[in-house]
Amino acid sequence: MEDLDQLLDEVAGINSWITELDRLFYEEDELVYRRDRIARIKALRSCLECEIRRIQEDERQSEEIFHKTKVLSSAAGFAFGTLVGALMKNKDPLALGEKSFIRALDKTADFGKVLLAVSGNDQSFEVNAVSISSLTRKNGTTEQEVIMDLKGRGYFLLTDDRFWNVLDLLEKGITEGKYRSINEQNVALLEYARNESE
Repeated sequence: MEDLDQLLDEVAGINSWITELDRLFYEEDELVYRRDRIARIKALRSCLECEIRRIQEDERQSEEIFHKTKVLSSAAGFAFGTLVGALMKNKDPLALGEKSFIRALDKTADFGKVLLAVSGNDQSFEVNAVSISSLTRKNGTTEQEVIMDLKGRGYFLLTDDRFWNVLDLLEKGITEGKYRSINEQNVALLEYARNESE
């Protein structure tokens, strides 16, 4: 009987060890999962930072080309207007050239506004760096019209700083164990994005 009691004590001890190991494996699994999710957030941020820098450099180059073209077209407009004024035997041929020159100099365009467009659902989300200024120039509209159009299509628009705040809040929630599944994380990200949206 003592052998049976001793055996039962050993089994209870083994069961206790198994329960403790199971708990430790679960905690380690949770820790690995959280670290993986945080690493993915950091990778997303890094990719978006690279994309934003690329777009901003494109915008800088486009603005430089625009201004050089504006100067050249102003000079050409002045020369052409003066020539037309002289051919038409206008009393002041330079006045027509000056009007063409001023018209060309008055041309404006928007450059440099880049926002992050966030959309999705509980299954997945999408984040894209969008040059609002480029779309404005391409579509011949205002930045506000482009922003309203994107919002109308269901995008939350955020500056990079505001989106980094969203990622920081999401990372904090993951670290604290607040979000247990990817679906919960996606819902949280979209809710944070909605609250930070312009």
